[in-house]
Amino acid sequence: DLTVDPEFRDLIPPLNEEELKLLEESLVADGCESPLIVWKGVIIDGHNRYMICQKHDIPFSIQEKNFSSRDDAMLWMLRNQLGRRNLNDYQRGEMVLVLKSRMKTEAEKRKYAGVSDCDLPENFQEGQASEKDRKGREERETYTRLGKLAGVSGRQMRKIDKLANSADEATKAKLRRGDISVHKAYTELMQKEHAHETHVCERCGKEKPMSDFAIPSNRHGFSPICRECEKEISAASRS
Repeated sequence: DLTVDPEFRDLIPPLNEEELKLLEESLVADGCESPLIVWKGVIIDGHNRYMICQKHDIPFSIQEKNFSSRDDAMLWMLRNQLGRRNLNDYQRGEMVLVLKSRMKTEAEKRKYAGVSDCDLPENFQEGQASEKDRKGREERETYTRLGKLAGVSGRQMRKIDKLANSADEATKAKLRRGDISVHKAYTELMQKEHAHETHVCERCGKEKPMSDFAIPSNRHGFSPICRECEKEISAASRS
């Protein structure tokens, strides 16, 4: 008997009904050819195969792996799944968000060596930095590291985090299916949340509703220039 840890089991997105059916048919017909990966008797890869093998009394083998901590085991699980399954940007980002809180301490940052820190201004002095500056830098570094693991940019990772926490379930389902892009869903969410707010355009100086301001794909907030001014700038550039 092996142990099923709920945190480990729920770390990986579940198979859909069709995928689960195909896996069960394959295991019943051909047996369980790949070993289940375990750590101290806890399954870290093969939860679905274990369930099906138990159901049909199918023999299986196990392979033991050694990790220094639960965090290391979870990191291995994520990397293993990200390399194995065909996931879109949102699915990959959503999967690694479970590590967000773990990446905030210096000890945890050292575990993810090879991820570049955010560039700091040349005149930046740690002692003179405000609490807001320090928190902003730590947040950027966290999203950079999460994005590195998921294979997306830090900006994209920030948008995915916002959607995972604030978007409705219907939108998240569309994102997982790939029916809508991360940027489009993020823009729609931001427009909805700020629908009753206004902003002064930095070019024309007019106060306009937030719906008149776009969110560029390389930003995680509204443009300081309204759409009308952006069109005028674009037309002038072409001419």
